[in-house]
Amino acid sequence: MTDLEVFTRQLRNATDLVDRAARAALETTAAIAEKELRATTPRATGKAQEAWRTEKTSPTRAEIVNDTVYIHALEHGSSAQAPYGIVEPALSRAEKKADKALRRLLDPLG
Repeated sequence: MTDLEVFTRQLRNATDLVDRAARAALETTAAIAEKELRATTPRATGKAQEAWRTEKTSPTRAEIVNDTVYIHALEHGSSAQAPYGIVEPALSRAEKKADKALRRLLDPLG
């Protein structure tokens, strides 16, 4: 095996490793954010909490959506349970938790 072939194989392995790590990071981050959004969403019937879902829009992108008709009102403080909204407080907590989780996830990569 030539040096070029060895290098090509190593590069391909490294690319695969980075790809797997990126997918795992996306899934981990989205799961943490969705969990925090559910926890922050006011609960009367539970419908708005249960409506959060992650939609993967590409291999490296995901969106967390909620199609409850009154989610906009809840986000703008219509509930005493979340007078400052849902998204900002939830994502602030999620960011801290995701940072720790991603550091653990990516640590083996060196």
